[in-house]
Amino acid sequence: MMRYDSKRGNRRIGVSDSRNGRVQGVLLAVVSLVLVGTLVISIPGIRFRSETDNYMKSRMLTECDGAMQRVTRLSRNASSTSAQTVAEIRSYIYAIDTLNQARNALMGKQTVSTAQLSRIYDLLESYANQLIQGSDTGALQSSISSEIQTLYETLQAVQ
Repeated sequence: MMRYDSKRGNRRIGVSDSRNGRVQGVLLAVVSLVLVGTLVISIPGIRFRSETDNYMKSRMLTECDGAMQRVTRLSRNASSTSAQTVAEIRSYIYAIDTLNQARNALMGKQTVSTAQLSRIYDLLESYANQLIQGSDTGALQSSISSEIQTLYETLQAVQ
């Protein structure tokens, strides 16, 4: 059955034209549903990533603050608790290092350079060696303190 459309002149409109309109409508609805479904599924994942990232940054700052507090307890001369305090500082730096690696693996964002962490590890090792030898540790304590302060400022600047 053919009919004429007065708006289009003498062009014939067949049944297939109305089917094309229905098919396009169905396709549009399916694509819309897929898009909405994808958004509904991905929004919690995006929120989770953001919350995880914020938690990691916050935890690194907390660990760094703990390390800074322990550095102030270090003695300029060897004392009975100095070795234990160095071990505590090392554990705080290790926690920061671990969180930094996890953040890099999960988010693709490295918060702190490995060179900066290596400098702190090296200073802590030198301090421990100075303790064993019974040498003055004042200069190393100052260096450790300034490196950890720099680390704290680096962590604060992270977006």
